[in-house]
Amino acid sequence: MTVLNYTTKIAASKTVGEIQAMLATHGASRIATDYQDGGPSGLTFSLATAHGPKVFSLPWQDVTEATPNAFPLTVVTR
Repeated sequence: MTVLNYTTKIAASKTVGEIQAMLATHGASRIATDYQDGGPSGLTFSLATAHGPKVFSLPWQDVTEATPNAFPLTVVTR
């Protein structure tokens, strides 16, 4: 499954705030946003797991224009 030609006019700062709120709601103990050239460039957060706290780092891509297949997604089921 891929993201098809989607763009947004929503400010990146609003999206970052929404993501941080969701992470906090689901137990993230630390959330950090990296910035480059005045905009977000990455997000790092820590979650408690059955194997102890784990840190996750996600890159950030500004999507202000259509970029077909820029985000190839893989669905994993268990």
